[in-house]
Amino acid sequence: ACKILDMHGEPKDLDNNEKRSAARSASRGSRSESSTLDRMLYSSFPSNLRPEIYVRQNPVPNAYTLAFQGRRPFIVIHSSLIDLMTPEELQAVIAHELGHLKCEHGVWVTMANLILLATQSIGGELLNQVSTVLSNQVLRWLRAAELTCDRAALLVAQDPEVVLSVMMKLSGGGSSIGKKLNVKAYMKQLEMFEDATKSPMGRMMGRAMTEGLTHPLPILRAKELSAYANSTEYKNLLISARRI
Repeated sequence: ACKILDMHGEPKDLDNNEKRSAARSASRGSRSESSTLDRMLYSSFPSNLRPEIYVRQNPVPNAYTLAFQGRRPFIVIHSSLIDLMTPEELQAVIAHELGHLKCEHGVWVTMANLILLATQSIGGELLNQVSTVLSNQVLRWLRAAELTCDRAALLVAQDPEVVLSVMMKLSGGGSSIGKKLNVKAYMKQLEMFEDATKSPMGRMMGRAMTEGLTHPLPILRAKELSAYANSTEYKNLLISARRI
């Protein structure tokens, strides 16, 4: 099965028929739309090795990468995501997906899944315990991978509010209210979450909300991104890029 790495929601495993269906249902879009997306892709990843980009008609805002062995990878963007995002936000989404490809996350996920399948197929109480531990570690790694790609989005956007706005809109935005949402008001939810998880019971509830997820909670992604945006490492990277 091929692993789809998406910006929001749970990754899906596709069998061969679903792979073909996903590829057929995505199109290059209109000439003007395609050229706009291609420009965003090129400015984010100026290389001849960059993937192709496709638009898929779907009411659920999402974007994901597909990579098949021996073939050029491509990014699929749902039409509703294009309607929801500003051009700057859409470029941040593309940069996030490029982060998955650049870090070869799909390769590592496939290797981890093969190990899990091997331990589960052998069976036995000890190996079942090992499988559970490995599964939890894989989920932790997947959540960390999303944070890495959020940083990739920030390195391209170079504006924390743009990437935070993407997270906010994917959490609860819509095309009719997207422009009315406020990033600063959204970030206040982080203070509320941190206050709610200060007690032992709150911390336990916080862990329970995250365990079993392939993506961190959106508000925690926002917290990590804000911390990185204020870090010396990020600022030094921007200075180095300007020198080049």
